[in-house]
Amino acid sequence: MKNYITKGKWFALIILLFLSNPNFAGNPNDHFKTTFKVHYIEDSISLTPYSLNLIEKKIKEIPKGHIITHINLVGYTDSVGTKEINRSVALERVKKVKNILIGHNIDIAKIEVSGIGEGKYIANQHTSRGRLLNNRTEIIVHHRPINMVKMDRVRTDELHRAQVEQSGMNTMVKNALLKE
Repeated sequence: MKNYITKGKWFALIILLFLSNPNFAGNPNDHFKTTFKVHYIEDSISLTPYSLNLIEKKIKEIPKGHIITHINLVGYTDSVGTKEINRSVALERVKKVKNILIGHNIDIAKIEVSGIGEGKYIANQHTSRGRLLNNRTEIIVHHRPINMVKMDRVRTDELHRAQVEQSGMNTMVKNALLKE
């Protein structure tokens, strides 16, 4: 006797193989990252007016139909002062940016902060301009199309279906779980 696989089982098998592929998340271009830096008034935790406007502009530039999945805020300082003070200042500045983002209706749970302090300089530490540039917060906004979020839900549902179908349950229990 030959074993026949019905069309529905073939479909489920193909979906299972497709979903088990770690690269199924879609085209890597479907996940976007917007990165920018903001700077501070000298010897202050206050952002420059340009930086305040830049935050607002970049948040508004996220395409309609995209959601922000998370935001990383990383604070850096120049080398003036002790490492402990610089780390503290970097963290205070990052918290300031975080509050501005919350004011733009960004979910607080999506914001991750870290204050690095000195190090990773992007300009010469021996000039006033260089130190101003090194006193910065890097903002990395991760976003993606809403349809990709829906796809994640579909994948979870299909994975659940495949797990139930593979289990050793009897048909009546499977049907109840799958609501067929």
